[in-house]
Order: sequence, then C-alpha cells, then structure tokens
Amino acid sequence: MGGTTGAVVNSDGSLYSCYHSAGQPGYDLGSVTAGYQPEKVASRWVNCGYETEGVDKAAERLQGDIVDAAILDHLYAKGLLAKATSGQLAPTGH
Repeated sequence: MGGTTGAVVNSDGSLYSCYHSAGQPGYDLGSVTAGYQPEKVASRWVNCGYETEGVDKAAERLQGDIVDAAILDHLYAKGLLAKATSGQLAPTGH
C-alpha cells in the first residue's frame, strides 16, 4: 500500500496502484518523473480487483490470457522479444 508494493505505469508516465485503475480519471498517483504524490496516494490507492465483485474469475483470467497472447504475438512478429536461453535472455538478432 502507498507505493511500497509496486505500480502500474500508464503510457503517458502516470503512476497507478493497479491495472484496473490505470488510465481512469482521478486515480493517478503521480508520475515517473516526479514520483508518487503522497497526498494522492492516501485517497486514491485501490487494490486490483476493486471493481470485480461478482465477476466470473475464470472468464476474467481467460480475457487476460487472450490479451496477453495478442500482445506477445505482436511483439514477436515485430522482433521485439528476446529469446530465453538457459534461463538467460539473449538478443533475437533484430
């Protein structure tokens, strides 16, 4: 809580407490250049899943897996992923 357990960085550099609040108006907690703004953290920090009461968790995981797979496929096609070799990352040659 309060910036000690991680952050989600939006494409504009804004910091959020979880991926559910990222990009939502009024949920930003600071920026990558300025850091967390303590006066915002106390009133805006939310845990991931704060709006998911009653949501089918299996369907939510499947949706996340589909999005993750699409992003990874895109990055692979562009040559932007590294190959894992013996637990180490190696350049793809692109």
